[in-house]
Amino acid sequence: MSILRPDNQIIFCEKSWKLMALLLAFVTLFTALWGVYLIGFEFDDYELEEYAIIGHARERGGRFLNNGLHNVANDSLLPSLQQQVGPAIAHIHSLNLPAKGELPKVLASGVVIHPSGYLITTDHSLQGRRAVIVDIKTAEGIQRYQGEVVRRDPSHDLALIKLNRGSPTQNDRFLYLKLASGAPAAVHALGLNTASEVIGSSGTIRRQGLSLTIGHHNLHQLWRSDAVQQWEQSGGPLVNDNAELVGINLALSDSLGQVQGYVIPAEVISAVFQRQVKLTLASPAAVGGAGDMLQLPLQPGIGGSRFAGP
Repeated sequence: MSILRPDNQIIFCEKSWKLMALLLAFVTLFTALWGVYLIGFEFDDYELEEYAIIGHARERGGRFLNNGLHNVANDSLLPSLQQQVGPAIAHIHSLNLPAKGELPKVLASGVVIHPSGYLITTDHSLQGRRAVIVDIKTAEGIQRYQGEVVRRDPSHDLALIKLNRGSPTQNDRFLYLKLASGAPAAVHALGLNTASEVIGSSGTIRRQGLSLTIGHHNLHQLWRSDAVQQWEQSGGPLVNDNAELVGINLALSDSLGQVQGYVIPAEVISAVFQRQVKLTLASPAAVGGAGDMLQLPLQPGIGGSRFAGP
């Protein structure tokens, strides 16, 4: 006696299931990669803090040692600031490098504002170049990179440069400066001389809201500072006592050939480049109380100056 089995009524295996399975696998893989992508942004946020230069004027707990900024320039802080901020200052050259053993012609100093290799400098110093050579201090010594000008704003004399991470290495990270808030009473103008040594001078902010006409250039929202005293400081950082970026130095030469110092403030830098690069702002508490900030009169537009240079 044999047992009769009914015919197979399950039609699943007769359907085209492979396409659905592949689609499901693709959706799963896409979801996983998207999660990694989002987590990567969070990791990048953590990395920003790791590479930020923090001045020694603050205690480890984040509280200001002197309960605010000094009312006058503190020259005693300058050597320490030169050493701390030095790795975030770059030398910018043209692509026409000199013979071996000769120093390249310096176009300007620059300052790193993001660890992935974004730096800013004065636009006029680049003389319309789209590509430059950048020398910057790393843990392995001074390294040379190719840089591309990715954004420029002539009305504020600012240029944003992105370093080519393919040279010398693919995963380089750079020390950078956070942007300060407001105008502190004491500032320090830094830059690199032709021998790649960090130079600096201390001073104060004298005026805000200046407009200048220099040749065919109309510059706006500048500050006046007596800390900027040499053309080598142009394009370099103006920092407060806690090594935060107050602005970019701009050295101008008057009719007598004397250097007049100006500053492109951090608030302008943030407004101009906020779409190109994620900038890190220092905590307002780290800058000090309202009593430490200068309330300066506005100054109408003036002229009669030119860009200082070698």
